[in-house]
Amino acid sequence: MKCYGSWNIEGKETIGKCCINEKKSINLTINDINRILNVISRIDGKTDKGNIILLKNYLTDIHPQESKYFCEYAILEEKIHEEEINIDSKFNYIKYKLNNLEKWLNIPKFENWNYAENESNYNDDMFKIKNIIKLRNIEKIYLINNNEIKIYIEYEKHIDRYLVEKDGNLNSFYYEPYIHIEYRNPKTLYEIDQDILMINRFFSIFIGFADEIPYYYVGNNNFYLKVYSRFIFACNVEDKRGFEQKYFTEFEVIKSEISNLFGNWYKLYQDKEYKLIFDFYFSSNSTIIEDKYLLVCKALESMYNKENIIKEEQINNEEKINEIKNILFDGNDNNIEEKIKAFISNNNLAKTNKNIKGFVKEIPRVIIEYLYNKYLNKTSFGTKIQSYDEFQIYKDKFEKNDVYTGEYENIYDYAGKTRNYFTHLSEIENTYKENKLIKYIMIIDLIFLNKLLDRIGLDEKKREKIILDDESYMMINIKSFSTSSNETLQ
Repeated sequence: MKCYGSWNIEGKETIGKCCINEKKSINLTINDINRILNVISRIDGKTDKGNIILLKNYLTDIHPQESKYFCEYAILEEKIHEEEINIDSKFNYIKYKLNNLEKWLNIPKFENWNYAENESNYNDDMFKIKNIIKLRNIEKIYLINNNEIKIYIEYEKHIDRYLVEKDGNLNSFYYEPYIHIEYRNPKTLYEIDQDILMINRFFSIFIGFADEIPYYYVGNNNFYLKVYSRFIFACNVEDKRGFEQKYFTEFEVIKSEISNLFGNWYKLYQDKEYKLIFDFYFSSNSTIIEDKYLLVCKALESMYNKENIIKEEQINNEEKINEIKNILFDGNDNNIEEKIKAFISNNNLAKTNKNIKGFVKEIPRVIIEYLYNKYLNKTSFGTKIQSYDEFQIYKDKFEKNDVYTGEYENIYDYAGKTRNYFTHLSEIENTYKENKLIKYIMIIDLIFLNKLLDRIGLDEKKREKIILDDESYMMINIKSFSTSSNETLQ
């Protein structure tokens, strides 16, 4: 979309155009030289597309007779309102359309008109036609509804007037689901972006991917604004894995428990460590296949480490404390204080402002924490995958000719060896072959997703059906991919 008009930059009017495209870029080019190097918080435009507010604008380039900016947000004003809009403005209502949501929900929108029930009320000849259809009333689908936030899906209808005048058929009628967010405490645009991403990530888990959304609506009281954001909302779009034809799961499978699943997802997402794990996982849109492998491995390992972190009761277990002391000091208590001090100091756990009594006082917690986490870090990546491979996908699909050699007794260890090869450029022996790497990306991905679905409350039988059905579908795609790759190489 290109918007031509006049732009007010810190009180100075100039002519230019703003380009908002599908690649999530918002760029303003003005027919003037502006050397304001600091961030311009707001630029107002009067254009052929209406009034536009550009927020957080950065000068990127200066050419003869023109200057260029990139902008974080472009806001279209449909009508005049009193409230001043800036980057810190807060809103309590949001709605947007997620393109692939409607097909996944697959909710019938029309039903046949029951002539027998309505014959007495209508005598007009048009109602004697038996194939008249009517619009179904689709109830809101609540994802979460508490005192702080309300998120739900609501079907909205509208008619494209131009198409009605042109052909007058049902193609001009739209009855589509929109995602709505209502806050008790209003949020800024940046905070709203984060919540939209959180919602899209949830749907991408069950659909397989979530398309980009070009804009969303925000509102307060009696006014609404159309917002274009440079923030990326798409999830796993570059790696749809054939989900355009067959989604990861079907809405009907989780329909009765979607609010419970989303509630658990929402709670999990508030944990900063889990949020980081999800950032790893959903960053796997890279076109470099080695990057995809490393990121899905990092997500799975981070979840394992998070869920196996030392617990308070383990630290205060006297039996464990004595066991570790015996291992550390071989049962010899001579100079135990000095040995403890040396042990802590040598492992970078000492603090210079503590005396020997301070060290001794904190020995149980420090030693157990250190040894426990050291053991956790020593646990092989293959062992971690094996512990999460609930439905034995990896075990059933592993083949000797997928790797360069077959020397490991534990077949899961090839996963760790391959990760180390891509990370540290270690020897290539005992790693996956290049044309088999996508197979193990998908397998580890499914193992991770199964554990994630478990964490947000999906029962084992449903998980097994979803995961194993999808695993079979993926293996077909992988076989086709491997065949075409080999043909290309030949």
